[in-house]
Amino acid sequence: MTESVAPSPADPVGDIPASAVRVVFFRAGGSPAKVDLPVNVYINGQYQASLVGNTYTEQSLCPGTHRFAVQFDDAYRRYSTKGEGLPMVVSNQPMQYFSVAEDASGSAVVKAVDGRALQGVGSLRLLQSHTLPRVVRNGCAKG
Repeated sequence: MTESVAPSPADPVGDIPASAVRVVFFRAGGSPAKVDLPVNVYINGQYQASLVGNTYTEQSLCPGTHRFAVQFDDAYRRYSTKGEGLPMVVSNQPMQYFSVAEDASGSAVVKAVDGRALQGVGSLRLLQSHTLPRVVRNGCAKG
């Protein structure tokens, strides 16, 4: 289940602080064998989304270091992978992009992508909307 909408910058209203930035995770198709298998995306150990091929999810985060974890179906590990992941720096740029893909061994990986290199990326047209993020925002430090 997706919505046909493009990613948008953070809007400083409600519980989203003015210093927050929009972080977009997107998944291109991938291998034919795994394109329909969801990749779970976790931010700081909290569930964000389950991306299938050619979809994206977005979240407002404060600039700084966050831990991003991605994993194909991890139910057999009782979702312990959410506590794993790599520290990634979120800068103060209003929009930042992270690709969720398969590496050579078939495992899910996440990497930062320059937003200027995203012209025509089809996966940025379908917002994943079949699950609800559980990421907790605690406010941003005043800079």
